Parts: sequence; structure tokens; C-alpha cells
Amino acid sequence: MLPTSSNSLKFWLERSADLPLTFTACPVVAQTYEAATDVMPVINRMAPHFSRVKYFKSYLAAGFLPIFFTISMPLLQELELLINDMAYRNPPFDPSVPLGILHAPNLRRLRLYDLTLIQHAITPVLPSLKSLVIEANQSWTNPWLRPQSFQSLLAQCIFLQTCSIDFHPDSNFILDSVDSIVLPQLQSLQLRWPSSFDPSSLLASLRLPNLTSLSICSDATPSVSTPRFISSLAGLVESAAQKLKSLTIDGCLPAAVENVQSILRPLVNLEHLAFNDSSDISALLAAITPPKSTGFSSWICPNLVQVDVTGIRQGTTPWLVLRLAERRMNKRDGTPEYGGRFLRTLALPYDLKNVPKKTRMVLLCELRRIRPFLTIAGPFGDLLATLSD
Repeated sequence: MLPTSSNSLKFWLERSADLPLTFTACPVVAQTYEAATDVMPVINRMAPHFSRVKYFKSYLAAGFLPIFFTISMPLLQELELLINDMAYRNPPFDPSVPLGILHAPNLRRLRLYDLTLIQHAITPVLPSLKSLVIEANQSWTNPWLRPQSFQSLLAQCIFLQTCSIDFHPDSNFILDSVDSIVLPQLQSLQLRWPSSFDPSSLLASLRLPNLTSLSICSDATPSVSTPRFISSLAGLVESAAQKLKSLTIDGCLPAAVENVQSILRPLVNLEHLAFNDSSDISALLAAITPPKSTGFSSWICPNLVQVDVTGIRQGTTPWLVLRLAERRMNKRDGTPEYGGRFLRTLALPYDLKNVPKKTRMVLLCELRRIRPFLTIAGPFGDLLATLSD
């Protein structure tokens, strides 16, 4: 790093012609507004060259945003604004302060804590985004925020392909019902929310006809899943059913088998299902375990070829997983697959070592018994070979 008091930085910038730049602004010490002012000499020297920046990351307080949003960055492809003023006790950002309009026609990837914080400045670039990541943010508890603006902004990201949204555990952010949010090119969606947060209106609004991968995670227990949440999740899954290939679930499915089946039944093309045994998952296992001697036409998710179970616990879960594998694997080599596919891979966690010894020994014997019919995978390849070492 060049010292701000020298002319080295200025000299290099002037002599490097049109070389594209990567710029990261971050305080050297604790992230306070006062500490951040120490980087101002560097920012002032960089400002005339921001038109050359392709990647921009800022950890500075929101109070610095007006400086950046008055500069044209036509080459900018990736922008990260990792601002969390409440966490670092910075002066609250005044939303009435004009930011200007971000001129970045080539921006494709955006990562930040709060889309609504800069909604007026960022609106022109939303239709060009390919990737959007929104991290957990405490500022969504601020009273001056208008929650409905978040959904309207998201609806403008019509060319979005990947999206990840993480709602903060302390957030009291409430989403209002709005018209459908149609994201026709979205292929991957990750949603994470705390138990105090109700995502039902957002789930009900989303229409994702080309979604291939969905990950949903919450610390809410299955027993508290409301009819509204079940209905909204089922609606989202149904809207994406034709293209959805991979589904990851952690702690947010209902406890009743029939409710789980209503959510999963439309997923006739699903190939990969992953879930975390952080709560009671017996309903999920029961929903996707077909009865004996039945054809693919009666199976939930008839094209499922891989199931991942992480965080496996003792109790009945190991035996439910084994029953699932036995019912869905191909026990007769060469049996044709008409209207569906047999399970080919069962991925289990390496922490099987944490299962009581007696249970573990029986479980390993059962896994070895079914090993000829499907792959038993772990994080480092063949699970049984790893555990035998």
C-alpha cells in the first residue's frame, strides 16, 4: 500500500493510462465514521480515475455514499457496499441527502446490506443486474424505511440470474403484499430469515419460471409453520416446478406429512434434495419415501437421484434415512426407468462419528449392505472408506 502523503499513488495513476482498476475502501482501524475519514486523501486522489474502476468495494460509513454516487463509473461490473452503520454506531444515514444517480451501465453484480438505503441512486442499474446479494442488516429496523420499496425494487431486476437475501435476526422488517414479482431469468435463489420474520408475502409474490436451484433456511421450528406460510411456499415451488432441479431446506418445513407433500408434489423434475437435521425432519423423510412396490407415478419427486442429509442426529433419523434409500434405490440392476429415476447418491455427514457407538456400528452395517446399489457419499468422497480409516 502506498502512503497517502507521497506522490507515488498519483504518479502511478497518471502513468497507468487506461488500465482497469479494482478499488477497495476500508478504514485501517475500527470501522467508525471518524476512522473512515482517514481514507479521504486516497479517495480524493482516486476520484478522477473512477471511470476506470471495474470492481468497487466499500466498508465505509453510509455518510460517504454521496461522494461515490456523484462519479460516473461506466466500466463498473461489480459493486459491494458493506455498510452497517448500526453495528459500528456510526451517525445514522439521512435518506433525504441526495445521492445522485449511479452511472454504471455495465454493472452486473451487486452486494450490499440494504437495497432500500440507496434506492433512488441504484434504480437505473437494477434491470442490468445478473447477481444480487443482500446480507443480514440491522438497519432494516429503522422506522424511516418503507418496507414495500424493497419488493418494488426487486421486481425491477428483470434480468437477474442469481439472488441471495439474508434477513437479520433482530430485524422487525415487515413485508407488505404487492403484485407479483416476476423474475423470468432467475436461476438460483437463496433465502434465509429468523423465526421472528414472516416471509409469506415475499414468497407469495415471487414468480420464477426458470428457477433451477432454491435454498430456504430459517430457525423457525416446523411446528409453528402457519397456513399462510405453507400456502405461500407451495405457490413459489409450483411456479418454479418445471425447471427446478435442486432444493435445499433447513428448518422451515411444516411438521405434517400432508403439508410437506403438498409443497413437494409439483416437483416432478427435482433431481437433488438437501436438508439439515436441525429439527424434526421425519415428515420430510416420510413424504419422499414411497410405499413398497409402487411405480414412479405415485412417487413424490420421481426424478430424485441424490439426497443430502447434514447434521444427522441419533434417534430415529438414521433409520428413516435408510428406509428412504432402500425404497428409492434400484435393487435390480438393469431395471428400466420409465417415468422416473432411482436414487443414485445418498450423501451423509462426516459427523456420523458423533452418533453413539452402538447405533453407529449398526448403521454402518446397514450402509454397507445397500452400498452396491447406490453411492454413499461424504464430504471427502466415499463415506464408508473414510470412516474405516
